[in-house]
Amino acid sequence: MSDNDRQELIDQLIRETSAGTTARPDVSVLVAAAVLAASSPDLLAEARQAASTTADRQFVAIAVAHLAGEHDRVDTLARDHLLDHAPRPVLDWIINRSHSSTDDQGADGQGR
Repeated sequence: MSDNDRQELIDQLIRETSAGTTARPDVSVLVAAAVLAASSPDLLAEARQAASTTADRQFVAIAVAHLAGEHDRVDTLARDHLLDHAPRPVLDWIINRSHSSTDDQGADGQGR
């Protein structure tokens, strides 16, 4: 991850935690940390435990799908999530990373 990407994530986390959203910031921080750690079962388990609302549980499921490389599922879950819940900067970041991962793969599913 480049320094610019890391700084953008930090800025998004700050916006999310200070924007007065109904989302619990600790869930966003745990999800972002799990994505950055590239599949830390401990962080994902902690995020699942902290997720007390439907929105938070859906958010964690989107991160799990991303880490599993299930990019179509990320899009589907995110689309459904955003029908009922406000957007989150970290969710946007995960969706963008998922799209980047898809773009980086060739037609045979291998990296270019």
